[in-house]
Amino acid sequence: MSTPIMVAIADDHVLFVKGMRMILEAFENIELILEAYDGESLIEKIPDNVPDVILLDFKMPHMDGFAVVKWLKQHYPIVKILMLTMYDDQRLITQLLQEGAHGYLLKNESPQIVEKAIQTVFETGLFLNDIAARAMLDQLNNNKPTAVSPKLSKREIEVLQLICQEK
Repeated sequence: MSTPIMVAIADDHVLFVKGMRMILEAFENIELILEAYDGESLIEKIPDNVPDVILLDFKMPHMDGFAVVKWLKQHYPIVKILMLTMYDDQRLITQLLQEGAHGYLLKNESPQIVEKAIQTVFETGLFLNDIAARAMLDQLNNNKPTAVSPKLSKREIEVLQLICQEK
């Protein structure tokens, strides 16, 4: 058995966090080590228990997802950040990826997708589901460079489109 992926979750909805704890506990190679109910408490707790991956809500009191992502990129750049939120606005997704988030999930995803996203972002540093991939492609098609991939050739864009189509 390999070393488990250490995960933290930050969300201001207590029932959601408790439900995610139950889901994460069912995964074989994932261990929930930290829970926080706002961004401020997350950054206070991280020095004592640094996770590999953080499931981070966007809209929280005291310190929102943008502020937490910026802080994490500055203080703990090795930590992978998966945004887990109910907002599917393409501009928001693109902005969060530009700020340093490593993936984006909606709260209505299946537990299997959450598990896959955690494993993928831990192993590769990036998880792009259809929503995030579409936001990035739209950004590229509008000729607005992103921090994730500022200058892509025509062929690289074609390959990215094929990846998004799971080919």
